[in-house]
Amino acid sequence: MARAVASARTDFQKASIVPDIGSIPGITAAETAALARATLFTTSDLLRANRAAVLRREPAITPDRLRAWQGFAALCEIRDITPADAARLQAAGFGSPDEVAGADLARLRAALAGTADDTILSWVKDAVCLGHTGVINGTVTLRDGRPVEGAAVFAGGTAATTDARGRFRVIRLPLDRPAIGAIHHPALGARLAPKVPVLRTGALEGQSFVLPGRPQPPVALSERLGDRLPPLGGSTMTTRTEPGSPAPDDILMVISRHPGGDARAVSRFLDFAEGRFVRRIYRIPAAALPAGLQDGDDIEWTGSLWALARYSAREIARKTRLRGVRRRYPNPARNAEDMRRQVRAYLRAASDPKENRR
Repeated sequence: MARAVASARTDFQKASIVPDIGSIPGITAAETAALARATLFTTSDLLRANRAAVLRREPAITPDRLRAWQGFAALCEIRDITPADAARLQAAGFGSPDEVAGADLARLRAALAGTADDTILSWVKDAVCLGHTGVINGTVTLRDGRPVEGAAVFAGGTAATTDARGRFRVIRLPLDRPAIGAIHHPALGARLAPKVPVLRTGALEGQSFVLPGRPQPPVALSERLGDRLPPLGGSTMTTRTEPGSPAPDDILMVISRHPGGDARAVSRFLDFAEGRFVRRIYRIPAAALPAGLQDGDDIEWTGSLWALARYSAREIARKTRLRGVRRRYPNPARNAEDMRRQVRAYLRAASDPKENRR
């Protein structure tokens, strides 16, 4: 097996720890070694393994044993459950999250004696969620095929971290659309995958992602700066309250007032960071606001104060496109051909995309 590229520290949210194969109740050293020969080292590995292929490779493993191990691995995916509690559920006859989701409380209480009802019900709720959402199985490597350990992976508002073999598994994803995958390793680069297929939880297929092998910042995009963002349906939306003042070229919409008259205003331009769309929210002092301001009004900076404005979604999109062209061509045209190229780019940006397709 290729040697993994060592992980580096990141400031990303840490994903839940995936149990090793050795945490499976009753598994022997010989069975653990057999699974290792089949490149299965964690419970997540078991859930992306083809049962028939493993049994062909390691005939000493029995179908019943492998089925039980995969059932334990599936139970370990219930949010906040411990391997010990997953083992108690399995010992009581539960073979999957679906069985937990459909069980009555009395049976669960008997299996999980001493566990608070609130905890049991939270596990049932997540078991239901797992049965109605999807998964991305993936592997992150460098161009030479070496696996990348410790890369942060974001998709659909959910985070995961690659293991020593570059593998990751992101769960609880909506099944009705592809997800946007954002991958980052501070020493080895970043990757944005705008349309990653989301499969049902039991799917074995995996996706491969390649990092460039050099330091890069995480992918961060902003409509205010003219960046083109991925399709909105591919990820979740979050809001972020900014501590400072908005940029002078931002356009805000007032959504409410604080006690004392300060405005709570949201940028009309979306950001995209860590695999999620971000709405930036600011507090604008009452003294800087125009007279007659109402909730839902747009405001823009005039150099000394905020003034009332009105922008449709189409006009905001046009401003984003024009700002993108200005970033692409920051300098004056060098010759006639360069001038024609810039003019064409500005004309395309200023027109409606639907008109461009006619």
